[in-house]
Amino acid sequence: MICTNAKISYVVSFDTETKIFKTTNTAIGSAITVRRVQDDSDGVLVWTATAVFGGEREMLALFGQDKWMKYFYGNGSVQTDNCK
Repeated sequence: MICTNAKISYVVSFDTETKIFKTTNTAIGSAITVRRVQDDSDGVLVWTATAVFGGEREMLALFGQDKWMKYFYGNGSVQTDNCK
């Protein structure tokens, strides 16, 4: 899927068989760990994490009728990018 925010557009993909999550968003990096996958009538919800500044940033992606990426930050804020 293609996601956008105020600064960039990027591609996000997830292979349900191999459980590999990829993105072209260079701010995230390539070492992404898939934590949990939920596949139901709403679509495929993928909970991931990546190393950032000595810690981890968690991300949630929904591949379904609705498509989005959510980024969770250490200060408690959440950024949601809409996707197609």
